Amino acid sequence: MTTAPGGNAATLFLAVSEYVVDLDTVAAHVPAHRDWVLGLYERGTMLASGPRNPRVGGVLLLTASSLAEAEAIVAGDPLVLTGSATYAFTEFAPTPFPWRSPALESFLSPPR
Repeated sequence: MTTAPGGNAATLFLAVSEYVVDLDTVAAHVPAHRDWVLGLYERGTMLASGPRNPRVGGVLLLTASSLAEAEAIVAGDPLVLTGSATYAFTEFAPTPFPWRSPALESFLSPPR
């Protein structure tokens, strides 16, 4: 079985946010949100992130050992903490290599 960073079973979560306040309010919290996202990249938890188009929320692609862990991670988003956004989650288990990109394989494989 492939493992995620930290040795957990490789499960990916697509976390899709939706803003629940106006964009001016969201914009006030974006710098803190970006710092939080950067921390997830530095921890090896995040694979990709970015705003949705049209600008109604964002998307995170992250790894966690369970839905509860993914929800706990996202609960720390300043946009959530300020009541500016909510998230919906889709969990999926990526197919094993070679039926996925080398980049994803590298992300999901622990350092040796």
